[in-house]
Amino acid sequence: MDDFANTSASEEAAPLSAAELRACSIDVWYPQLRRVSIRSVLLPLPRDFADYLVADGVVVPADELATDDEDEDNDEIRITEVWEEELDSAAAALPASFASVRQAIDDAIEKLGGAVFPKLNWSAPSDAAWVLGGSPKCTSSDDVLLVLQSSDRVAHDLTEAQRMCADEGQDSGMCFKIIFKSRCGRTR
Repeated sequence: MDDFANTSASEEAAPLSAAELRACSIDVWYPQLRRVSIRSVLLPLPRDFADYLVADGVVVPADELATDDEDEDNDEIRITEVWEEELDSAAAALPASFASVRQAIDDAIEKLGGAVFPKLNWSAPSDAAWVLGGSPKCTSSDDVLLVLQSSDRVAHDLTEAQRMCADEGQDSGMCFKIIFKSRCGRTR
């Protein structure tokens, strides 16, 4: 029997060092393996935007709010004045980088054919696919923001991954990324 089979379930693996965690990040290995990997776009994730993703609540501000003078036959849910006030206060708390990151997300989606699967350096938000009807497929920046904000896996990557390293006090030079993988799974 090999060593793996002799390992008891109660034994825990040694924690990774910050350098080992960094080596597992997609932005480290993807450039060397891009020809045999699913077509992807990697975007830097500013710290203020990462903080927005892990803040309490899920806020995806709309570009335009529905108004009562629009088509009466529209079956869309109307936003009441109370909701508008809440959205206004949430929008005031948006990070400075919000507009530029949102535009970069839309550009990445367009570049990859109109539908993507988002993830961060290590984890995909598959635990939050329920917010998009059961699939993490995103076709807009609103979809991406909703699924990333709803994901415990994303929150773990942003808040706990480095803290769990054996040498957590050392600066690993980690820069978070949002990665968009082509929905079709085509390689280069």
